[in-house]
Amino acid sequence: MAMILHLLFLNHTVETIPFWPFVITMLLASAILYTRAMNSNNWTLVLRSIFSPRAVQQLIREENTMDNTFSGILVLTFFFSLSLFFYNINEFYEITGTVYPLLTYFLILTVLFLTYLLKVVGLFTVQLIFESKEIFEEYLVSLMNINIVLGACLLPLNLMIIYGVGLPQGGLIYLGIILLAGSFLIRYTRLFEMGIRNGMKAYNIILYLCTLEIIPIVLFIKLLDNLGINLNLL
Repeated sequence: MAMILHLLFLNHTVETIPFWPFVITMLLASAILYTRAMNSNNWTLVLRSIFSPRAVQQLIREENTMDNTFSGILVLTFFFSLSLFFYNINEFYEITGTVYPLLTYFLILTVLFLTYLLKVVGLFTVQLIFESKEIFEEYLVSLMNINIVLGACLLPLNLMIIYGVGLPQGGLIYLGIILLAGSFLIRYTRLFEMGIRNGMKAYNIILYLCTLEIIPIVLFIKLLDNLGINLNLL
């Protein structure tokens, strides 16, 4: 009898676990493996560029990162992977309920994409005002590569959160939040290093940080809140 109840419980669990996150994750993993196989040197530079300004310059000079198809594919994996992580947060904390989970995921994806689009437009506007194309390009490539690595790291974590029956979901969620916070810390550290290296004043760097780094985060949370996904509850 106990065995039958156990099997019924497992069947119910399988039925309630969605299959679409697995498909999305496998497609993203395939895209990453494809770019790694086709251009291994690019991936090595991407990893090095997180901490090395020289690697960023080498990427810009040798790999033409801004117009590189592989870079575009990897950036898309970041958006889809991070959106899935935010979806997992929403599901774990039961922030908002919906009968169409996939729709919620794509709403999060759309808001995230629009937020970063506004951020890039802001960056482009700043570089036009100050005529500092080199700094703009270096920071944009650094930001892009940090996000790419973050997205890749979140892929297995998302799978464990959704399909890791018996694993501590709360601990995995917090691990993902730590990874996300770490990416911001690296980004801000690189921003200060880049600004000081190019002769920017400290208060200008802080002003830039508030305008083009913190405001997009607030905007992202506000847009999600308007959709009924209140991340302020975390």
